[in-house]
Amino acid sequence: MQASDLKNTRPLIIVGLGNTDGSYTSNRHNSGFLFLDYFIKELQRLNKELIYTQKKQYELVKSQQDQIFLLKPLTMMNSSGLAVKEFYKYTNLPINAMVLVFDDLDIPLGTFKLQQGKTPKGHNGVNSVTDTLNTKNFYNLRLGIENRTSKEIGGVAYVLENFTSEELQVLEKVVKSVISQIL
Repeated sequence: MQASDLKNTRPLIIVGLGNTDGSYTSNRHNSGFLFLDYFIKELQRLNKELIYTQKKQYELVKSQQDQIFLLKPLTMMNSSGLAVKEFYKYTNLPINAMVLVFDDLDIPLGTFKLQQGKTPKGHNGVNSVTDTLNTKNFYNLRLGIENRTSKEIGGVAYVLENFTSEELQVLEKVVKSVISQIL
């Protein structure tokens, strides 16, 4: 599946997974939040009118004219489902129009994988969303973060490290490519 397959999906609800604690801002596990930040910058660059809303468990940026909703949970990663459930409590938007964006250690940095109805095992943020919503009937945008030259560092420690500046440039390039295909 290609990101361009989402071009005609409207409304489109994009949920980025990450941790709100400022110490996680640039780490690999915050790729979903970084994706949303790049998406907002692109909408601003295109002079789109954006509506910002904050609820108890999430922040929402909405582009009415594009029917795109960008949701950032204010919960910690492993409780992301609570924020998504709260969002859907106040709207009648379809869950199958949701794209969950997150880091994936099984995919090389600079690549991504878009799937519908399938979720990877072992990602607690994704598990929280599927368990809370009781469905997998949405899109998953898995952003590759694997760039270890040695497997000596474990996966958990690796995802909680910050991206290097070079890695952030690679991530930004792939994210901008995905965003251009969606818009």
